[in-house]
Order: sequence, then C-alpha cells, then structure tokens
Amino acid sequence: MIADDYVFCGNGEHENPDLDVLELVADHRSQQPGKFRLWFNSNSKVSRTQAGKEQMTKVEHLIAKLQQKSKGRLVPKFIANSSMRIA
Repeated sequence: MIADDYVFCGNGEHENPDLDVLELVADHRSQQPGKFRLWFNSNSKVSRTQAGKEQMTKVEHLIAKLQQKSKGRLVPKFIANSSMRIA
C-alpha cells in the first residue's frame, strides 16, 4: 500500500525541507495512481528568518511546478498561519 499523505516539518532553516527530497517523493508518488497530499508546517509568510523565508519560497515554487507536472494529482497543503491542523 502506498501513502496518500506526506508530512514535511521544517521552517526553511538549514535548507529544510530539502528540495531534492521533495522532488524525489513527488516524482515517485506521481507514478502511482490517485491523488496525494504534501503537508508543510510552514510557508514563506510565517517563516521567522530571512533564510527560512527564502527556502520556503523555493519550496513553494518547486511544489507548484511539481503539482503541474503531476497533472493536479499532487495537492499541496501549506500552513495558513502560525499553527496547523491536519484534518
């Protein structure tokens, strides 16, 4: 069985979440049937440092590209504010 939900914890500091890992997971999962969600506990607006904001901006751009490549099967879920509820 393959997962439909993947959770990435990182606020952009120390290049986390790692772009190569995100691309690897999304590309591999896109080869399987059905929609899947990538959950992120941060985004470029809530990250507290400049380095974090820059990395999360890169993450958001990559995820948009991967979502298009997956033909809409990848569904990204970024935190909307300073707390997150997965439902």
